[in-house]
Amino acid sequence: MSGRATPGPKPLPRPPALLPRITPLQWQGSLWRIANEQVLTYATYPAPRYRFDAPGEQYPALYMCALDIGTFAETYVERGRRLGTAEGQRHLLEAHPKAPLPIVDLHDDQVLVALNLDERISVGDDYSTCQEWALAFHAQYPDICGIRYRARKAGALVANIFLYADRCASVLEVVAAPRLEEIPDVVLRAADRYRLTVYFPFKQPPP
Repeated sequence: MSGRATPGPKPLPRPPALLPRITPLQWQGSLWRIANEQVLTYATYPAPRYRFDAPGEQYPALYMCALDIGTFAETYVERGRRLGTAEGQRHLLEAHPKAPLPIVDLHDDQVLVALNLDERISVGDDYSTCQEWALAFHAQYPDICGIRYRARKAGALVANIFLYADRCASVLEVVAAPRLEEIPDVVLRAADRYRLTVYFPFKQPPP
């Protein structure tokens, strides 16, 4: 044996000074998010926390899921897969764009190849480099409203949508916001698919 260390995978590349031209996906479908309120809220963090947050408060962030039950996995898998007694009071927000949203489609293999990226941009742990890419998209693609990427917790076939809220907040409309306790069919489908445990009682519909 030579004793040489086996080389590991190359790190996720950082964005180049000039990004290539890409064809954005025009998103027109519904998007879902679990929230404490019946309205969409946006966050700009002094220090980035999540995958595509602005490195230095350059834009407010909004994370949503393209599947109604997928947002349960994205919210609760890292919370022990438990929906406690208070979770029934939270809302499942469904938002719909009033006009198509142009987004960078990291679900598209051709886009990944053009950008010299791979699946780690969606599911890897190098958040700082992912944030650099999000900032580069925001700076160099002025018409882009967000990023479509593979869900990490809800499964590779499920898409999450990150949105630059400064560019799309005015065209996103909340079309439904039921409490979780009011939608047992959706909650139980999510629980069955993602092995979630639900501790709150469902509200019985009026007779």
